[in-house]
Amino acid sequence: MTALSLTGISHAYFGRTVLDRVKLDVHEGEIAALVGPSGCGKSTLVHIAARLLDPQRGRVASAYRSHGMIFQE
Repeated sequence: MTALSLTGISHAYFGRTVLDRVKLDVHEGEIAALVGPSGCGKSTLVHIAARLLDPQRGRVASAYRSHGMIFQE
């Protein structure tokens, strides 16, 4: 079963695209890690997945009530 599905997610800040048509499916029991350089959109994607931020394009579907995050530092 898919716990989280992000389809065609796009977002930009002040005209600078940080996410462009991202697709991510996380299945029940899976653990996902987002890795990349500063400013590449990791936090933005997590905020969209948590529904704290609306994507400019795309769709978010989740089958859970809450999620957790662990930051590197």
